Amino acid sequence: MAKIDDFKKYNTFYSMLWVTKKYKECFAEHAGKISIFFTIIFSIMLCLLYNHNSYVFFSKIESVLITISAGLLGLLGVYITGLALMVSVITKESINQIDVLSKAESLVGVLFCYYFAGGFILITIFDFLLCYFLINLNIFVNEFFVYFMIILSCWLFAFSICYTVALLGMSINIFFVNLHLTKQYGYINQIRNQQQQKGTP
Repeated sequence: MAKIDDFKKYNTFYSMLWVTKKYKECFAEHAGKISIFFTIIFSIMLCLLYNHNSYVFFSKIESVLITISAGLLGLLGVYITGLALMVSVITKESINQIDVLSKAESLVGVLFCYYFAGGFILITIFDFLLCYFLINLNIFVNEFFVYFMIILSCWLFAFSICYTVALLGMSINIFFVNLHLTKQYGYINQIRNQQQQKGTP
């Protein structure tokens, strides 16, 4: 239970992550579970390709890393636009109603989703660039390190995409919740005004 005033100070990524507990979505929610499923599939495929012919694997994966990284940078722009639209859609009446119900952490959780998704995209891009430079620098790495990077990269990419799709569904739900809270706030104000009028001599 929290009020809007509880978040009036500057909140860092880690402080909001702790309050909203979004880290649990990496494994517990639908996006996390689906991403684990896809991670297993693509990790097995990439590991088999690496075992079959490591030269072909590194030559093919190099261009894939750069292409996907460029696409993920574009996705960051989509998040910024989505967050701006979400903030503009939430009405003053909805915010007042959320404050009355002491549900400010729910509002923060919704808005933080875009911050959280953007953070994951950033980590994924850095991971892909690290893999790209390791390939081009011809640095000798242990075979198990290659397997680890394949699994990690697959999971980061899969979760980023799955969480992006989940954001679309959340945005639709928030639109209807916003309408409900606005209507509820207007109804409560109407009753309050009627009570005040009855009490006026």
